This record gives sequence, structure tokens and C-alpha cells, in this order.
Amino acid sequence: AKAAGPGKVTCAVRAPDGAEADVDVVENADGTFDIFYTAPQPGKYIICVRFGGEHVPNSPFQVMATERPLLGVNGLDVGLRPFDLVIPLTIAKGEITGEVRMPSGKVSRPAITDNKDGTVTVRFEPSEAGLHQMDIRYDSVHIPGSPLQFYVDYVNSGHVTAYGPGLTHGTVNKAAQFTVNTKDAGEGGLSLAVEGPSKAEISCTDHQDGTCTVSYLPVLPGDYSIVVKYNDKHIAGSPFTARITGDDSLRQSHLKVGASADIPLDIAESDLSQLAASVTAPSGRKEPCQLKRLRDGHVGISFVPQEVGEHLVHISRGGQPLPRSPITVSISQAELGDAARVPVGGPGLHEGRTLTPTHFTIDTRDAGYGGLSLSIEGPSKVDVSTEELPDGTCRVGYCPTEPGNYIIAMQFGEQHVPGSPFSVKVTGEGRVKESIPRRRRAPPEAHVGTACDLSLKMPEPTAHDVTAQVTAPSGTSMAAQVLEGERGAYSIRFVPEESGVHSVSVKDRGQHVPGSPFQFTVEPLGEGGPQSACWGPGLERAETGVPAEFSIWTREAGAGGLSISVEGPSKAEIAFEDRKDCSCGVSYVVQEPGDYEVAVKFNEEH
Repeated sequence: AKAAGPGKVTCAVRAPDGAEADVDVVENADGTFDIFYTAPQPGKYIICVRFGGEHVPNSPFQVMATERPLLGVNGLDVGLRPFDLVIPLTIAKGEITGEVRMPSGKVSRPAITDNKDGTVTVRFEPSEAGLHQMDIRYDSVHIPGSPLQFYVDYVNSGHVTAYGPGLTHGTVNKAAQFTVNTKDAGEGGLSLAVEGPSKAEISCTDHQDGTCTVSYLPVLPGDYSIVVKYNDKHIAGSPFTARITGDDSLRQSHLKVGASADIPLDIAESDLSQLAASVTAPSGRKEPCQLKRLRDGHVGISFVPQEVGEHLVHISRGGQPLPRSPITVSISQAELGDAARVPVGGPGLHEGRTLTPTHFTIDTRDAGYGGLSLSIEGPSKVDVSTEELPDGTCRVGYCPTEPGNYIIAMQFGEQHVPGSPFSVKVTGEGRVKESIPRRRRAPPEAHVGTACDLSLKMPEPTAHDVTAQVTAPSGTSMAAQVLEGERGAYSIRFVPEESGVHSVSVKDRGQHVPGSPFQFTVEPLGEGGPQSACWGPGLERAETGVPAEFSIWTREAGAGGLSISVEGPSKAEIAFEDRKDCSCGVSYVVQEPGDYEVAVKFNEEH
């Protein structure tokens, strides 16, 4: 169509039963078009190709689809390439399900296998070529990265094909890989591109057998478009869409609480640092223990008993046993830790809402001595807090920040308590991340004898008494001029007499302002010192509906990419002010209370 002038190419495919088949029309950079469709049944197909609404020459075309096995260019049987992936997921009491929508609109289900190692394998045997979409859900909730798309092609088609997990999914900061097969495709050039939320470095390894392995490294989550072209034409399925999820999409929080037996011993010793102790169980097994000073002032040992009966406590000084060693200690059945005697309960074991604290209670009062371990695994890592209640039970609190299924596992004495692991369904909106990228140009070079300026923003409406001092590379100091502007803006001006790195100290009522002293290089920028800095009240506190402000100083870092993001319970409106002196001001406004994370990166580094 490149010689036909501007226009749109459309295609309609009518199946033998009169239904319309799904068609993909891909425009190539050279003005040609690739058209893809899958015949869902044998019979005659009518293909209408139009340009600018008019039939192209010889359109409509007729194609006969048969059930005979397809043959590649070298007579090889052509089969559809199976699709499989391994995802990190621990299945507790819930159900994991999958659904695949094929190009024809039909729906099928993949085979899902629990590998019993914290991962799940999803495998699908396709019956159609073309673009598929797969949903993977745990207890009816999409897992991170779902839904995802994948393209099914023929194994021995004689054309260039691409396959592998990196074309469909991946994790930030982990290399995603796929394979390109150019066997039997003839001479030509291969070109690759990855476009998405972040720049992704691409590497390609040629195996000298007609295949190559492509690897790229995404550093931000989101959908990435992967372009694979051969002889400047898209291969089948290109551009592919890979859904990249956050680092460790399933995050774990751990908590361990020890419950050991403190047993007093009838010995009189003032210096416990000179003593060593061990416990021998009735079976002869050595148990670790700790000598300690009990609350009543007596000497005792602390250990977690594993057996019923008489235990021997051996105490020595300098390798020599004390006169009364070993001491006999009797342990009853009731004192042994028993996970079955640990009742747990509370709303936090069943359901929850994002960004809303929830809790549950653990009762180990009648369980004997043992260590309690707790883990919470889910779409977000949670902060776990514990509180001992007046009745002797333990209250555990946590606050999920992302929706999805969370698995809470509790063990006492290395055994699951009744009901563990628990599956908790968390609903609601997750944390919202808003970010803005900015390019920073190389700063103009400062010269000896020429006025230099540094801009600052001070909190309003507080009264300020701002002073500034500049220390030259030689160690000499001089006062700098302080120019007050509007809305808390200040400019620090000085005329350098030396080249090199100067230190600019800015004080408000005798105290350094945040970020002070600042580095300022006169003449060519060199190495050493902090290259960028940020300061301001907006990095520590904010109020809903009120702009929170902070400043960024990038002069010493030179040219590069600046990225500012605010993540929290609500979307942040971010405003950026370039002060033209290699400093900039940032303000953001949020509408919901809660904890927000403000991240500032220069050239992808915090």
C-alpha cells in the first residue's frame, strides 16, 4: 500500500458458517501490512481486503482450510507451540484457576500444577494460532500480572518466530528472556526494541544455529511492548506485550516470638559471664540453654523443653563443673509445647480492606513452652505489630496496602496451629504511585569573578533570619548575599575568587537549613562530594489538600534524568518548578491521609 497514498487497510474474514473470524492488521514501517487470522474450522473462507474502503485488486479472496497437518517450508510437520510458565504462589486453602480466551473467541482452561515448593506451573496446549489472553486467579482474585497476553505460533513454520517467558511476563530488576528462531527464514536482518515505563537494556546472544537468546532488564513495573522485526517487517505476534510486575510480587513478612522455660537453680553465683551451661534431655540429646539472672535475683536457665522427664543441667566454670553440677530438672507433659492448644481468632484471619489496619489474637497460655513463628505472604509486604494484652494473649496487627489474597501461616513449636495456614481476601484500592520524569541539562560553568546564585525555598508563614557563608577550596570564608523573594523564596549570591569546590552554608536563626552545607563547583565540574541533594518539609510531613514542598539540587551531578514519584493511599498531583540555577522545586497534593513514600532518583539512582 506504500505506493497508493494515504489510506487505511481493513480486512474481514467470513468463515464457512457465516461467522466473522478475528483478524489482526499490522502496519509495518515500510508501508506494507501484515494480516493475521486463524481458521477455526475446515471449509471455504472469504477474505475481503479493502484500502480506503475500496476492495484491493482480486478481493475478495477464497481460501480452503483443511484438517490435514500443516507442513513447513522443508516438509516438516507444523505444530502449535505449547505455552507454560512458572509463577511464585503458595496455595493454602484457596483455589487457583485459569482461563484462556483464544483468537476465535472460544474459552479454554490451562492445566495448573502446584509444585509444592512455593511455585505453580501453568501449562496450555493451544489449538489455535494467534493472540491469546490468560486470566489466573486465586480465590477469584487476579494474581499479580494477570491477565497476560501470549502469542501462539507454529513450531516449524519456516518463518522467523519468537517464544519464551520474556514475551509475556516478568519481574522488575530481573532479566527477562526469550528466544528468536531465524532457521530456514533466508538472509535478512533482525532488529529488536523494548518500549515501556522504563528504559530496558537489551542483550542478544547468537547461538550460531539460527537461534539467539534475547535478554532485557526492566526496572519499573507495567506493560512493555517488545518489537521483533526481520528484514524491517514485524514477525508474527510482534509487537508482543509483556506484563512486568513489582519486585517480589508475593511479599512475605515474618515474625518470631520465643516462649522458653525459665527454671531457677539452687546456686549462688555473682558473675554469670564466667559460667557455661548445657541441658541433657532424658533421651540423651543435648539441648541449648541460656544462663540468666531471674527477676527475683536467683540464677536460672532458659530453654525450650522437647521431652517429658528429668533433664540434667550441667554448669561449669573454665571447663570445670561446679560442685553441685549436674542439677536435675523435671519437665511435665503440660509444659511441652503443643500447637493444638493454641487457639487463634479475629477478623484479620478472614478478610480485610486495603490501607485499613486489621488484627487477630493468639493464645499460647495453655500451650506449654515453645517458639511461635508467623508469616504473612501476599501482594504487598506488611508491617506486623504485636501487643501483649492484660489477659496474657497476644494481639497481632497488620495493614495490607494492595488487594489480593494473603496467606497467614502460624507455627508453634514448628507445628501449624489449628486452621493454619489461613487465606485472607483483601479488597479495595491499592497504593497509588504517581511519577514525573524530567531531563536536566548540564549546568553553565561558573567562573571566578562572576556572580553565582543558589536558590532555596523556606517554609511559610514562619519568620526567617537567613544568613549564608561560603568556604573556598583554600579554606577562606566570606559572607554571601541573601536575596529574599516571594513566598519563602531565597537566593544566595556570591562572587568566587578561586576555582574548585566551594561549600555554601545556609543558616536560619543560627541553624543549618536542611541540605546545608551545599556543594558548588567553580570552573569545570570535578569528582567528589554529594552530587545531588533534596530537602524540604514535604519529605517529612504533609496535610491532605495542602501542597507539600521540597527542593532538589542537581547542579553538581551534571546532565541526566530526574525522576520524582509519590506513592500512597491516594493519587498525588505533582508540580515541578525549574528555577534555572540547577535547583528545582517540587510540590505535591494528596487527598487521603496515610503514609506516603516520596522517591527522588537521578539517572535511575536514589
